[in-house]
Amino acid sequence: MIQTLLARYRRAGASHRLFAEARYVSDPLSHPALRAMSQRELADLPFGRE
Repeated sequence: MIQTLLARYRRAGASHRLFAEARYVSDPLSHPALRAMSQRELADLPFGRE
């Protein structure tokens, strides 16, 4: 019983991480590291042209 619950907990955590990574790929500005930066730090980031 406990092993079943533990397995479900691990799968839920893994799927949450995968969806979070997919969100960062589609919108790189939604990354938590960028949200924690000040405006000066954000201004120093290099953005390449495509």
